[in-house]
Amino acid sequence: MKIFPRMAVLALAASLYSSPGAHGQALAQDVDGRTTTLVVGYSPGSTFDFVARAIVQDAAERAGHAIVIENRAGAGGAIGNAHAAKAAPDGRTLLLGGAGSHAVTPAVRKGLPYDPEHDFVPIVGIASLPIMLVVPADSRFGSISELLAYARENPGKLSFGSSGVGTSNHLAGELLKLRAGIDMVHVAYRDSNNMKIDLKAGRIDLIFDALPSSMGMIRQGAFKALATTSARRAQALPEVPTFMEAGVKDFAVESWIGLFGPKGLAPAEVARYEDAFGKAATSPEGRAKLLGIGAEAIEMKSAAFGAMWLRDMRNWIDFVTRSGIKVSEF
Repeated sequence: MKIFPRMAVLALAASLYSSPGAHGQALAQDVDGRTTTLVVGYSPGSTFDFVARAIVQDAAERAGHAIVIENRAGAGGAIGNAHAAKAAPDGRTLLLGGAGSHAVTPAVRKGLPYDPEHDFVPIVGIASLPIMLVVPADSRFGSISELLAYARENPGKLSFGSSGVGTSNHLAGELLKLRAGIDMVHVAYRDSNNMKIDLKAGRIDLIFDALPSSMGMIRQGAFKALATTSARRAQALPEVPTFMEAGVKDFAVESWIGLFGPKGLAPAEVARYEDAFGKAATSPEGRAKLLGIGAEAIEMKSAAFGAMWLRDMRNWIDFVTRSGIKVSEF
């Protein structure tokens, strides 16, 4: 089965894509006299925050009015989702969502205060996010083949970190255990920053992380990526093989980020933001900014994006149900 569901270095990277004045600053001129809030359900310095700040200035200019980023982190993106779901469908509140928040969270959390399938309107797919298996630079493992061979011979000896129970990164690790026939201990963190601190200190053996989150540490030489969960190699790290190239059959986890609006958003507003954010991501400058942080620009129109989102959500619900992964309350 193929499933499609992502420190100082982070602070520095975030600053590259933030306008002066940090979070909450309006971008572009108020041509039509309104301001739109872009809700990001993850913390400043996260992958989602990086992507938002890489393209929001251009998107605001194309939309013709100011756009303000508002970080509402927690519960695998569900806090931000809940806030956006309650917003009026007037085009003044948008949501940056992804495979984790919109496809995985519904599979692993009960009692969400919104309907994950019907309370959102898909607007446009923005970026794909390679998920990488990352180890410290001084790890004993020089390749993914070496790591898998050790894991098979030493079940339960390796620990892998993720940015939380039920995240795309966590489920990528669980799927690898199933597909590769290995056993590893999962260590969940509340955020990716603490996870990377523990990896660097050697308190865990490896992590699954969206490439934009670990790119700075990889470039610095503190970490090394052994494999990507995607079906093809990452554009930003073409030397890193896929798991399927390493002999793990039927294994591909794709992560993505896209734009959503609240239920009832008018078709004219969908078209406005589909155009603004889609072109901002796929312009030469947008592509370069996204690739610079490890993301890969896409422009998936509303209908195709919505179909992919719902397919991914149902695939993850099916996987979680069959694998017996514990489902938590919101």
